[in-house]
Amino acid sequence: MTTAAVRTMDQTTRGCTIGIERVLLLDPGLFFEGGHHATFARLVRDECVRRGIGCKACGLRRIDHPPAGIEIRNLFRTSAYAKLGHGDPLVQLRAFNREVLEDLRLLPREDLRAGTLLLVPTLTSRIALGMVEWLASLPADAPPAALILMFSPGWSGDDALRSADLSIYTEAMRALSALPPGRVALFAETEPVARVFERLGAPPVRMLSWPVMLDDPDEPAIPYGVERLPAHVVHLGFTKSARGIELLADTIPGVLEARPGVSFTVQANYWDPAGVEPSVRKIAEMGPRVRVLRGPMEPGDYAARLREADIVVLPYQSRSYAGLGSGVFAEAAACGKVIVLPSGTWIAEQAAKWGLGVVVFDRHEPKALNAALLEAVDRRDELLERAARARPAWASDRGAPAFLDRVLESIRTSREVGRGPRVATKPEEMLRPADDFLVDGMWTPQTQMLRSIRDWVLMAPDEPRTALSIDRNPTLSEILQRRWPSLKITEARWPEFDAQDLSDVPDASCDLVFSHQVLEHIPKPWKAAAELVRVMRPGGLAVHTTCAANPRHGPPAFNDYYRFLPDGLVQLFNADEGAVEVCVKAGWGNRQALAYNAAIDDGHGVLGGRRFVRAIGEPNDENFPWATWIIFRKP
Repeated sequence: MTTAAVRTMDQTTRGCTIGIERVLLLDPGLFFEGGHHATFARLVRDECVRRGIGCKACGLRRIDHPPAGIEIRNLFRTSAYAKLGHGDPLVQLRAFNREVLEDLRLLPREDLRAGTLLLVPTLTSRIALGMVEWLASLPADAPPAALILMFSPGWSGDDALRSADLSIYTEAMRALSALPPGRVALFAETEPVARVFERLGAPPVRMLSWPVMLDDPDEPAIPYGVERLPAHVVHLGFTKSARGIELLADTIPGVLEARPGVSFTVQANYWDPAGVEPSVRKIAEMGPRVRVLRGPMEPGDYAARLREADIVVLPYQSRSYAGLGSGVFAEAAACGKVIVLPSGTWIAEQAAKWGLGVVVFDRHEPKALNAALLEAVDRRDELLERAARARPAWASDRGAPAFLDRVLESIRTSREVGRGPRVATKPEEMLRPADDFLVDGMWTPQTQMLRSIRDWVLMAPDEPRTALSIDRNPTLSEILQRRWPSLKITEARWPEFDAQDLSDVPDASCDLVFSHQVLEHIPKPWKAAAELVRVMRPGGLAVHTTCAANPRHGPPAFNDYYRFLPDGLVQLFNADEGAVEVCVKAGWGNRQALAYNAAIDDGHGVLGGRRFVRAIGEPNDENFPWATWIIFRKP
């Protein structure tokens, strides 16, 4: 009998010891075959059956490709991943959450009887507030709930969506913190995601990985002592830019040319073709050694594609996956595969911690990914042996038995230990200056810019210890130090320091480098940009603000030389050539603000041309930027 089988038998009655007799899976992400939600539902159901626990699943009302073998109640109108249209994102998110609340109220009382565990595998901004408001409306003897947080606010979207996410999540976390002890256990796969939500006022968040589909971990993943075929590389999972489909399309030809025996299988599974279809089409035309599989896969087919691979390539953008997990990564490790993945990410940290067989690329560019893939091909057998050694421990930790053990144990300890209601700290109390970047109640050219930077900083998974500020920047310093109270800031002020020559500052010595409305006053800002990147440590952050339309300002104390559009800042820091990885490039302005300023300002702002009523200060038109800014990481 295998170790996994013994473990399952030992845990057969575990749920019943804390009074859990059934699991009600509430998953608005469960609506099609393929993907990790269907796999999750099957794994949880099968593990419940092994333990003698009942299990029901509630998914989306509209199911295009019903997951095979799963009985699903069609409950939710709104997907956990519902796409927003044009218009105010906060208004749309609130509408989605109202639908979720209304749908949950349709659940019969029988499903909420004693002995039930409510399990929500992915809490997104589309459903979080509706789900929590429903939990708060239930009677005191309602079943306990386990909620899993997957994405930080604004993980995928612009500043407006990031701000809307932040509002929804903040309300939801405050409501969760007020629930009685033992009612809810909150989980996240990664510590960076957990810390973000705790800063929003959430109850303590425990670490919990989604269960993965496993082979028997006691059986060898590869046959040894036989001649192996040339390496086969696969790229699986949902297809989008953040997962590097464009990068993969630009990299495969070089690998095919350098290693004639190598072959590729690429899954092309997406809902919106915008931005990804050209790359998929390019890959599909690369010849017989490249196979493209379109659409979702049946679980057996997905498992077969994973098992036939030698190498699994994850060409993810490190800025998007800095603090996130990956189901494909977890399953590839559980199957004992070589994995190619980006540095500066949580998955790279996990690979090092568990001793997996991986190759890491340090820049999101074809040259770097090409080198990593060629290394993986050339070291395949060595890395497969390493992966096989790490596989049993990893698989045991990521299996459904371990997952359900941790959920049930968290519910038990929450009930026994309990906790008092916690008053959540409002993000604006933690980060915003008292006037919310307004001056006498009026908007300024910097109001929306500083709010955007504040919101991004709030959600950043980074923990910088040292920072270098070019000149003295009290407003930006306050935002950063409210988020990171122990951050030590060194001010390099003119004329004692020249940003064009920071030779007294060692290479890679600063976790964070920032400037506020300074770049336009530097005679040769391209020299300063190179210096500012040089002193950043790999993985470090930078925040720089400047302007696109200010009147001439500064003389006689100092001069004024340049104006920058957002794309100009990208060029200044050489981001298009891979010197840095851009997290945010943005601007604020509009026609009315610029016209008002030109009519009344004396060049120094004293006549009121830089103070606006809300109707002028709030709208943003990218064609008429005034303030501009950039946030980036050093690879």
